[in-house]
Amino acid sequence: PTTSNQANPSVVYSSNGTATLTLTDANGVSNTFTKNILLPSEITYSSSVNQPTPGNSDGSISLTINGGTGNKSVTWSDGGTGSSRTNLAPGTYVATITDEFNCLKTATFVLSSPTPGVSLVKTGLYEDFNNDGIQNAGDRINYTFTIGNTGNFPLTNVSISDPAINVNGSPISLGVGESNSTSFTGFHTIVQNDLEQGFFTNTATVSATAGSIVLTNTDSHTENFTISPRISVQKIQVGGPNPVTNPNQVIEYRISVSNVGNK
Repeated sequence: PTTSNQANPSVVYSSNGTATLTLTDANGVSNTFTKNILLPSEITYSSSVNQPTPGNSDGSISLTINGGTGNKSVTWSDGGTGSSRTNLAPGTYVATITDEFNCLKTATFVLSSPTPGVSLVKTGLYEDFNNDGIQNAGDRINYTFTIGNTGNFPLTNVSISDPAINVNGSPISLGVGESNSTSFTGFHTIVQNDLEQGFFTNTATVSATAGSIVLTNTDSHTENFTISPRISVQKIQVGGPNPVTNPNQVIEYRISVSNVGNK
């Protein structure tokens, strides 16, 4: 109101400025009071958030608070206090900021742990080690391994194990979206039992570390064999005349039979 006969009138101001109050008593005596009106500023904030690493409670939220009036306090929905939080697990955290006039500002933060992932593709290539054109013992299967980081968190200590073959390579790291097909190789030397069975199958396992989580994935390769039975016969003269000059002469031969196939 601009005028009032109440003993204790209340006047609401909606903007900054100067308020002038004139009091007049029953005898017409007046006195004037002047006061500057300064509305409190809105509470604002900025934040810095670090998501927790896989399997860990190491997330953090840090608030920088501006505006408001006087000292500000911060309380959290999980019972925490203060503008800086550490050692946080994945979850939803609501901060309530309160100033000296009990003005409030709330802020909601969702912490989610990254989802790591690793892939493996194992490829085998047959090598005719003695170049005889058939599959036989002593030939080799040479392997390559393509590893991919399919998640959204870097991988460390990435390695390949394959108990059925010889694997060469040392642990590597893979960034998000990165793949590698050159760090690990392996081979298997064919034995006769592999050929008799008709195939050779083995499974490789990739393992990788993300935060405190160890990831694994597998891939198998099967090499089929073709049975190629072959026989070799060699006949040579080892005694008697050469050339034969008379009837009834005796000629001696050695006949050698060899299994030159793979069965």
